[in-house]
Amino acid sequence: MIDTVDERATDISIRAAVCPVCGRILYPIPLVCSCGQVHDLDGPPWEEREIAGPCTLLTWTRLKALPDGFTENEMILGMVEFSNGVRAIGLLDSESPKLGMELEAEVQPCNAGEYRHGPRYVLKETSCVSS
Repeated sequence: MIDTVDERATDISIRAAVCPVCGRILYPIPLVCSCGQVHDLDGPPWEEREIAGPCTLLTWTRLKALPDGFTENEMILGMVEFSNGVRAIGLLDSESPKLGMELEAEVQPCNAGEYRHGPRYVLKETSCVSS
């Protein structure tokens, strides 16, 4: 499954799936779970859940050679873990990232070149998140 964004839509999300056999939460959504259950239209339905919100920074890296279409000179990517065990990568919005820091994952459209049609996580420090 590919996450896509309708540019006219106001509600975008990134979703994970729950395997109906083993209950594992999977992101990105695969065609086959590690237990062997196939994710198809003929099998049992897979529940989908939005994944966003509080998370913990596991690791990060600074990218300085970005593909065409990006206006930034560099970006920081972070890998985070949500409370349900799902791990994801997103754009880290922090001046001084520290492993283990608490972040808030917000889903936003990506507006860079050929990548502008998919959602992405923007990972913000919890003290910087507006309510």
